Amino acid sequence: MADIRQSHKWANYLTSLGWHAEVIDGVFVYTKKLLGATLIKVQRPEKLTEVVVKKIETFAIKEKALFLKFDLKTDQDEKLLKSLGYGGSTSPLLCTSTIIVDLTVPVETLWKNMKKDARYSISYAKKRGLKTTFVRGPKEEGLVSFHHDLLKAGRKKKIYVQPLSDHKLKLKAFGEDLVLARTFQGDKLLSADIALINGDETFLEHFFSSDLGKKLHSTYFELWGTMLYLKENGLKSLDFEGIYDDRFPNSTKNWLGFTYFKRKFGGQEVQYPRPRIKYFSKLFLRFQKALGQLPL
Repeated sequence: MADIRQSHKWANYLTSLGWHAEVIDGVFVYTKKLLGATLIKVQRPEKLTEVVVKKIETFAIKEKALFLKFDLKTDQDEKLLKSLGYGGSTSPLLCTSTIIVDLTVPVETLWKNMKKDARYSISYAKKRGLKTTFVRGPKEEGLVSFHHDLLKAGRKKKIYVQPLSDHKLKLKAFGEDLVLARTFQGDKLLSADIALINGDETFLEHFFSSDLGKKLHSTYFELWGTMLYLKENGLKSLDFEGIYDDRFPNSTKNWLGFTYFKRKFGGQEVQYPRPRIKYFSKLFLRFQKALGQLPL
């Protein structure tokens, strides 16, 4: 299954943010005009060949791109780009390490694969009467409420939270393939999460917990429920979309806390190759070197 960044729905989402999606030999290439220049990115292509890369480069030159940047999926593609003159980038546009849970295994195996304290937390929450609801393609009001609470949680942890408009654009692009989960004790909202579905794979976008939710281990209960809900609906995997990567400490240093949390749910840790970049504008290249900012 192709990565969600290589899907028509993701292309529709990026288009709503001002990007243009071009498909070259089955690979989505995203371009954006900025102050008369062109930015081009290719994110998690399934497999590259030299022929395809050369076609994308020809397109980039035609569009007068400053540079061409790839966020990669396989080591083989990294070797290919390196052989074609692409340098390593220190500024990934996507998470470079993640945890993916295989939902095709029996429920008993999912349960056993989790850490002992995670299982305890889920049982603790269950005894306190917590309930989780799931809505596919929620109304905008649900996203407004979700974003309000997510923003509060983000400010406490000093973590950037995308604007409400971003959630609305994803809802418009993904429709029924956006799942909103919310956990309550009675009428009190304790935690919530948003996940995006691409084919038979799911990507966890955001989650938060209130102070009371933390005391009641609501997020453990909710994510376990989310895994079961997705499994029951035929989804094969859940990607936790990002953990700390010591190759990129500056961009992932704030992820240490929830990396520890995500690891409690089992799953396989996946480390993607370093992004690769090639510059087409000599003037831009000299400017970047003068600022000491290479590579992007």
